Amino acid sequence: LNGIIGFAELLQQMLDADGENKKSELTQHITSSANRLHNHITKILNIAKAQSGSLKLNPQRFLVGDLFRNLSTKFSAEFLAKNGTINIDLDDEGMEIYTDLSMLSEALVCMIENSIKFSGDGVDVRLKAERSGDLIQFFVTDNGFGMDENMIHASLEPLRQGDGKLTRRFEGMGLGLPLARQYLR
Repeated sequence: LNGIIGFAELLQQMLDADGENKKSELTQHITSSANRLHNHITKILNIAKAQSGSLKLNPQRFLVGDLFRNLSTKFSAEFLAKNGTINIDLDDEGMEIYTDLSMLSEALVCMIENSIKFSGDGVDVRLKAERSGDLIQFFVTDNGFGMDENMIHASLEPLRQGDGKLTRRFEGMGLGLPLARQYLR
């Protein structure tokens, strides 16, 4: 899959250089489809690792504000494309946490991706962290259409989605929220 992505990107660069826009556009479809498939396979493997207990924690100390700013930067193009915003809300700018940065980051990425996907133009996402005793609570909220209790339950099961209809409006395999849940456990 990585080979397909690499060769498609190389072909796209060559076609761009030659001014062959239509062919370049077609290779861009190959690249985006292969990247989407790669992301799905990676999520499936990570869910399997988490369920088998073979994910290894690598805890480290870091600032929550740095994590939030990195996530904001990572998604800046998606928010720009949807005329949206991402807001950071911290109790304390110096809030520090000791946990696995990669797993926490990936869990938040899954939730932000859903916020972007299921909110229309003008999406507004808020990343919030607040202390609760010795713990830090994280919140990802958006101005999307929301989920009822049944949709939440279905969305937390691997390969299930809140809207299980064949005619649903949004693509995806139902892996993001289950993976976020596994990482946070």
